[in-house]
Amino acid sequence: MRRALAALFFGALLPTMVTGQDATLESAADAIRKSQERFELFNACRPVPLNQGISFADEHPDTDLVRERLRLAAEIRLRAARLYAESPWVSKVGPSYLSIGGFDTRRGLLRLVGRPEFSVSLQYWKSVTDEFGNRGSQITWERSVTGTSVDGIVAESLEHLDRFLAAYLHVNEEACGPPAGQP
Repeated sequence: MRRALAALFFGALLPTMVTGQDATLESAADAIRKSQERFELFNACRPVPLNQGISFADEHPDTDLVRERLRLAAEIRLRAARLYAESPWVSKVGPSYLSIGGFDTRRGLLRLVGRPEFSVSLQYWKSVTDEFGNRGSQITWERSVTGTSVDGIVAESLEHLDRFLAAYLHVNEEACGPPAGQP
């Protein structure tokens, strides 16, 4: 009888209880992840102004190419998602904005030879309020890319931008409405 009860407990009841705990832990982790995503990206589907601050100390011919390709591609993607807005300081759409910044990571004598090594950062700045009611802008989402290939830097930066837009639209889905072409 004892063996039968032990077999029932360890064979059927215990795995069910552990599975139930795992499911509870998974749903708690999922709720935390969703809460974090909402904090990082929810903006009631307001337009996302683009602030581009790519400035390199030595104006290598490739820097203008990186700067212009990123600016144009970011603007096109934001417009396609119906989220583009002029600079936040011009349009007054709100304190949240997407910043694309970059610089040449080489130091000292390395700046005099060879190709620049670009570091490009995509940052979503959002107005936040602390527990004391103080408001300010804070980076809530950020991705960076470093490399020497213009094509590689631009491609990887745009991949991060696409992921940002997908996550932003997902978190703001209810406020944004259905994607274009869907009822």
